Amino acid sequence: MLKELIAILKSPPMRPIGDIFADMVARSVELTYRAGDLFFGPTVGENELADSERSDVKINKLQRKIRKRVLVHLATTHGGPDLPYCMLLISLVKDVERIGDYAKDLIALRRQCPTLPAHSSVDGLQSLSKLVEMHLRLASDAFALSERETAESVLRDGQQTVQKLDEMVGVLASSDLDPRSVAALVLAAHYYKRICSHSLNIVSSVVQPLHRLDYYHPKQGVGVQEADPITK
Repeated sequence: MLKELIAILKSPPMRPIGDIFADMVARSVELTYRAGDLFFGPTVGENELADSERSDVKINKLQRKIRKRVLVHLATTHGGPDLPYCMLLISLVKDVERIGDYAKDLIALRRQCPTLPAHSSVDGLQSLSKLVEMHLRLASDAFALSERETAESVLRDGQQTVQKLDEMVGVLASSDLDPRSVAALVLAAHYYKRICSHSLNIVSSVVQPLHRLDYYHPKQGVGVQEADPITK
């Protein structure tokens, strides 16, 4: 189904929508990488915070523009055959928008926490953040190229990263860190989990039909009777 969607987005009536979606994905990826650099960096200033908010607003505007253009396309053309693909695109757009939200939230969170402690759990969380960034980048590539093998690999590895982020919350809660640092790091782990989960939702479109979008079971593979949602 994804190949058909990509083909439709390259057709003359839908090409502008495809260009907007590609721009939206690129901006969300860039904002996530910037969030990681800032969160684990020395400090976040007012300018960095304002820049992240402007980036998120731009992503939100692109989402609304895609929604509007999809509705106009369906209303002004014989859009029946395109309806399933337009539904898929609207679902994917929401995941991309949420990634931008959580990346912005990471930067705002770090702004509220002037320093991060020198602690092994911080190093562990930073290592997991790099995995999340990698999964997002690979998810974007797998979607653009409709690569099934890459998609399945990202889904398997990404779900393991989600589990490790859940485990990190327990590690942080039982650590000897001060309450303010624990709160900030637990929230950061949650935000990274959400970014990873939404990335997996995007890449699930490569291997799943529309009615099973966001659902994938790494042990049984594609087409299982029951599967847990990637985004809970």
